[in-house]
Amino acid sequence: MILYMDTFVTDEPLTPAHAEKSAWGRLRETDCSYRWRPRLEIFKYTLASYVNYNWSNVYIRYKLENPALYEETNHFIKGLFPNAIIENERSDKQQHFARAYRTLRSMGDKWIFYSPNNDHPIMATDLTMLDTLVKKGDEHEGRNRNL
Repeated sequence: MILYMDTFVTDEPLTPAHAEKSAWGRLRETDCSYRWRPRLEIFKYTLASYVNYNWSNVYIRYKLENPALYEETNHFIKGLFPNAIIENERSDKQQHFARAYRTLRSMGDKWIFYSPNNDHPIMATDLTMLDTLVKKGDEHEGRNRNL
């Protein structure tokens, strides 16, 4: 199975409801469990959570809010996944996604673990459950137009 991540890493809140002066912002100031962390740090943590699975290929497309951090981040990713394909852009337009899709197809694996979010780590002690899911998908292939 291919690990495919395509994301934008920014510290800008998604909505004003998550801004500094909002209820969430005040909670972050008062409760250390919700303390604000730089998104790049969370992105790295998320990537590290994927390292314990035997991916057939790793394809990471990401864009940073601060381009000065690409070299350091690419080095971090290569430390986790030495054979990863890394592109410092994201699929924010149809033609970009089509190019990424062609790259994925060229890898020759029909199973893709797609992670569009930079803050969704895998929270499992045993990642072999992914193998179970792939096996089930293989069993049901052709029964559903999406498999």
